[in-house]
Amino acid sequence: MNLALILVIVILGSTSLASEWGVVGVYSSYNQTPSTQTGSNTNLNYTGSPASGYGGGLVQIWPLSNVFSFEMRALYISEGLNTSYSGTLSGQNVTGTATQTAPFFEFPLLLNLNLGSKFALHGGGFFSLATGNISTNVTVNVSGTTVSNSSNTPNTTNDYGVVGGLEFKTEISQTVDFFISVDYLYGLANQEAGASSFSANYSRAIQGVAGFLFRP
Repeated sequence: MNLALILVIVILGSTSLASEWGVVGVYSSYNQTPSTQTGSNTNLNYTGSPASGYGGGLVQIWPLSNVFSFEMRALYISEGLNTSYSGTLSGQNVTGTATQTAPFFEFPLLLNLNLGSKFALHGGGFFSLATGNISTNVTVNVSGTTVSNSSNTPNTTNDYGVVGGLEFKTEISQTVDFFISVDYLYGLANQEAGASSFSANYSRAIQGVAGFLFRP
């Protein structure tokens, strides 16, 4: 049984507690910090730009007191990434762009500071479990000649980091709340850890999470 399935079972299995659980959709604006690739015949600079990703999942909130609550999310997100690069390769000038999509199971763990009955500030950590394949579309211009290529490779680079944000919920009925959260995720895992020719780069994302919470 993999980690993603275990955490989903934990969320669904704990609804007997005095808590709320919910179903949500996710929008993610994902990016990575700049990096360089160097070698005996290579000197390339990579710059990312935000790309949209979408997904959904489950949320569980356990009240700890009138002020604090603990929140756990189990999300599936298909992240996007746009990258441009330039430099030299084997003595030739190179420019290009790459567009990628990659699926992840993401698990934020949050401590909420309740600001009244509707708003809460939260902070905590997240772990992203890589799954599936990375879909890549590349366009390269080498000394005036343009070449395009597409590929699918296994997605094997996990991520972790810290997250903070603001959430809002309002009652729709006696047992249902509408829920929305805006979060900033600051990745701490080097996304090029397996490639010695690349400098370190890290994920950055702004996410919007919205859906419905249910309570006994």
